[in-house]
Amino acid sequence: MKKFTVLLFLCIAWATTHTSAQEFSFEEFIQIIKVNHPVARQAAIFPELGAAQQLMARGGFDPKIDAGLDHKSFDGKNYFRTVGAQLKIPTWFGIELKGGYERASGEYLDNSDFLPPLGLWNAGINITLGKGLIIDERRAMLKQAEVYLRATEQERILLLNQLFFEATLSYLEWQGVQQALRIANEGLQLATARFEQTKSGYINGDLPAIDTLEAYMAVQSREQLVIEMQQELVKVRQRVEMFLWQDGFVPLELNAGTVPEGIEPEFFLQQTEQVVMDERAMLEIHPELLKAQFKIEQLEIDRRLQVEALKPDFQISYQPLVAATEDALFASPALRNYKLGASFAYPLFTRKERGKVRMTDLKLLESNLDLENKRWSIQTKLKAYRNELDLLYDRVILADDIRTNADLMRLAEYRKFDIGESSVFLVNSREVKFLESQLKLVETQVKLIQARIMYLYLAGQLPGVV
Repeated sequence: MKKFTVLLFLCIAWATTHTSAQEFSFEEFIQIIKVNHPVARQAAIFPELGAAQQLMARGGFDPKIDAGLDHKSFDGKNYFRTVGAQLKIPTWFGIELKGGYERASGEYLDNSDFLPPLGLWNAGINITLGKGLIIDERRAMLKQAEVYLRATEQERILLLNQLFFEATLSYLEWQGVQQALRIANEGLQLATARFEQTKSGYINGDLPAIDTLEAYMAVQSREQLVIEMQQELVKVRQRVEMFLWQDGFVPLELNAGTVPEGIEPEFFLQQTEQVVMDERAMLEIHPELLKAQFKIEQLEIDRRLQVEALKPDFQISYQPLVAATEDALFASPALRNYKLGASFAYPLFTRKERGKVRMTDLKLLESNLDLENKRWSIQTKLKAYRNELDLLYDRVILADDIRTNADLMRLAEYRKFDIGESSVFLVNSREVKFLESQLKLVETQVKLIQARIMYLYLAGQLPGVV
């Protein structure tokens, strides 16, 4: 019977040292997703959209040149010929600079169109003194584009956070099932070795026939568990493969011998403890809350523009005029040569403008309430998972103690069996308890790590996202 104990340990040693499986680490898994997954590539587009929006808004401040030619000739007569070009330069403060040149000739020009023979240069300025002085549509669009650019970064983080959350849970589930399959195979090897030893004992007349049946039923039970774990492994491997892509378009499959790295009980422990310690600060940079705050910023810009519309539209323009001469491209300017203009407009009741302001005020109130609700919801969920983490940590310690004690009972039962003071039934029972305690420990460790992943996901702080 002493040979039986030696054989058991040899089986375990063989199972743990003889393997040709290729390990696929979590870091490699996440890196493939980050570079090749379609959703990750989609997330990378968001900041580019924000940059394009900002570029488009900056176009509102681009200098603009206008040029035109108008000519009429009929029955050999030059009725008129006018040529003009003008450059306009908008500025940030609602002031527009402009300058240009115009020339006109012909027999039937309007009196107001008569110009010096070589044309007339003009330069000037348009100033807004009422509506549009503080902010106008161009400035509002650029400010909103800058906010949108920051919002798209949060959109990217949220999309990656969701992707990495689902991928990490799938990988963890793969680890758990792979570990459970390893334990089930070890249990089957132990039961098979015991069956062969029991059968040999029966042939030699040392053990009754009923012991061989007991040992064989243990083998069948362990085989059933192995098959169940193999079936579950196929399912979880398929879920993991859903995240494996090449260049965002070609789905990949795992090699038959590929296995995950072993479960690390301290997986994400450091990151979780850091977030718990700085939870209040983390909430200030939470992507979901920042996204809601950026929406409020955009509404506030809208409101400033709408309040500006309550002011009268009052504009003035001034353009000095300089004639071109044969002696010089520009003649000496004279103060008496200029164009001066002014315009004033104001709706008497401003109902449209006041209605827009009121609508925006209500949207701001709604958005602020939504922000506070999201903040409270996130804080509540984080608190719940903090409590769950503490409880699961205690459960892991307890499950590990139970596994250690079950192992001691199993080894003690082996020694008793070796000296003939136990039975196959009792040895099998001790092994079953030990295998169950191992599986329970793995299950509890997986739940603890799942809770950490969920906590980091809710905090928007999953590693690899930012």
